[in-house]
Amino acid sequence: MVVKRRSSEHTDDEIVRGIRDDQAWASKVLYERTFAVVLAALTRALGERPGDQDDLLQLAYERLIRSLKRGHFEGRAALTSWANIIASRVAIDAIRARIRDRKVHWWLEPNAPELVDFPSPEKLESRLEGRADMMRVLLALKWLRPEHARAVELHDFAGLDLNEVAQLMGVTVAAAQSRLVRGRKELSRVMKFRTVRSPD
Repeated sequence: MVVKRRSSEHTDDEIVRGIRDDQAWASKVLYERTFAVVLAALTRALGERPGDQDDLLQLAYERLIRSLKRGHFEGRAALTSWANIIASRVAIDAIRARIRDRKVHWWLEPNAPELVDFPSPEKLESRLEGRADMMRVLLALKWLRPEHARAVELHDFAGLDLNEVAQLMGVTVAAAQSRLVRGRKELSRVMKFRTVRSPD
């Protein structure tokens, strides 16, 4: 008789090995363990937009599984932290794609959730400014040194603490903190002195 193990009983290493060996149970357990984290990362960056959510969730898991199969996850931090990073990057790519497609005003679509309750002009203006600022920051990150930009993305966008950032970047906590501080300074300079557009 085969006794099924609960999701919490599998270690991260077991799940990763299962994914690499194409074990059906591994995908199910991976989903159960990381779903809340992935959904939170997407919602934090993009808001709750039902039309996008399913597609982005699927894309996040496709990238997550592909990264595990290719050995990109080295076990330096928890699997949930890695899933958080992948989902945050999917969200960032989605925002950049909207900018490239010149859909900067997507939040003004008639069915946008924020407009259902007809917020006051003051509240609406604040929301629009917040979204626009976020897009400018994401574009500005591309002008930073890669290690500084990654520290900012991991800490400020993915919401990881300095210990997790250090583990994932393969450096000491002090080095991770230094990269984060320098990244924020570089970002501030770019935002202040450059008309932000993609360097691509």
